[in-house]
Amino acid sequence: MDDGKESLDWIEDQANRNYEFRLNVLEKLQQEAHITLSISLVAAGWLISHIIETYNPAVSAGGQHWTVLFPLVVTAIYLTLVGVYIMSRIVNPKGIRVPTNEPKNLVPLVAKYSSVQIRTYELKHLQQKIDETGERNKETAARLTRSRLFLCASPLVFLFFLALCVAGS
Repeated sequence: MDDGKESLDWIEDQANRNYEFRLNVLEKLQQEAHITLSISLVAAGWLISHIIETYNPAVSAGGQHWTVLFPLVVTAIYLTLVGVYIMSRIVNPKGIRVPTNEPKNLVPLVAKYSSVQIRTYELKHLQQKIDETGERNKETAARLTRSRLFLCASPLVFLFFLALCVAGS
């Protein structure tokens, strides 16, 4: 019968694969967040450029539809705020915990505990990291979905404020 070391080898391997998978998911979510951020900022930048080009008397040749200016400005601000949301809630997340402990923390344990006890202790810590990363991935995915919905709503923001301006004129 094995003294637990072979079982621990297998469990450690599975735990490390699990944690690696969750870190890969987090990396993919971060990539998707950067793409979404780029879309938001490109759209806001284009709107700002369009506003300057169309409504700047020194640049434009006239024919501006002033009723459209306010909705364009509001939509550009809205898209910028979506970008701020993505940066603050998705792209700049909490720190990631390293997958293993440092030798300076493990060496003192060798004199007091068996290798099986130390490895079991470390597996409990790895499980905490797996759980934390799983929760973080869920939060990140939900926030990413929310930010994409915010982007999808940007035409509605424009149309809402355009309707207000048209009704008020």
